[in-house]
Amino acid sequence: MDTSTAGALLERFSSIRVVVGDIMLDAYVRGDISRLNPESNAHLLDVGRIDRMTGGAGNAAKNLASLGAKTVLVGLVGNDEPGRALFAIAESEGYTPLLYRATRATVVKTRYLTGSSHLLRVDTGDTSPITRSVERHLIARLRRVLSKADGVVVSDYAKGMLTSGVLQVVMRYVRQGKRALGDMKPGSAGYVRGITMMSPNLKEGYEYLGLPPGGSGISCAELAERLAQAMGTRVFLTAGADGIYVCGQGGHATHVAQRHKVAVADTSGCGDTVAAVILLTTLAGGSPLEAAELANAAGAVVATKIGAVAPTPQEIVEMMGRAG
Repeated sequence: MDTSTAGALLERFSSIRVVVGDIMLDAYVRGDISRLNPESNAHLLDVGRIDRMTGGAGNAAKNLASLGAKTVLVGLVGNDEPGRALFAIAESEGYTPLLYRATRATVVKTRYLTGSSHLLRVDTGDTSPITRSVERHLIARLRRVLSKADGVVVSDYAKGMLTSGVLQVVMRYVRQGKRALGDMKPGSAGYVRGITMMSPNLKEGYEYLGLPPGGSGISCAELAERLAQAMGTRVFLTAGADGIYVCGQGGHATHVAQRHKVAVADTSGCGDTVAAVILLTTLAGGSPLEAAELANAAGAVVATKIGAVAPTPQEIVEMMGRAG
């Protein structure tokens, strides 16, 4: 795909979209290490700044918004300071947070960094399955926005929100002829069999099929073909530096190689970027292979940055222009 075709597709990323899934707060504590802590002989981090942004499904929503889509996130937070902060952060990132406040602790992932090196990640928050009462509130919000939506990304981080009841609402939307992409953890993938598209990574793909890591020697192409058949959907199997394997139900997989060689700083959030670009390209009239090409370029852009960040259309076009 040339840059003019890529630019034309990206310009059409402007309809209403919906993201449903596990939003969380991502915190990045950055500083310098120049000495050891005399109390414990461990490194002492002198904190320079703390950055906070939305993560999980919030990162998927942030990517959709950065690419020009009107985006609403239906999600769940706790009635606590991190939960309250997520409303303002989401709005600053360009999308509408339709979040239900429940009596539980908001999920927070705190990463400690010095330069480009990750030292430690600390996870806090309640990830237990939601109650029936909370589920009813979320379903009501979801139904309200789905009536106006062009497409959906289901962003599953296994944090307790995506129950079978919530996912049934999404699948009824799909059966009405609407398009949705499932970025699912293996434990809930079965609930969305027949969804329009799925974008598992290799590890998830093996787990979907109950295969051991590495899949007992099966190729990526064969894995994509098995997944498409088992899940009744079009599969975009992401393989990192190897690119994306695209396969429709009952078809043969096509390998869309990753042509963009970059210095990788951080791969967190790349899956959210790929999911957002695939859905938007499809809704803009692009082919599955064009969606994979643009997703490869977008993934390369965000891999050069620290943290779960979103690419701009201009960055994607520039990356497309320097494929090598």
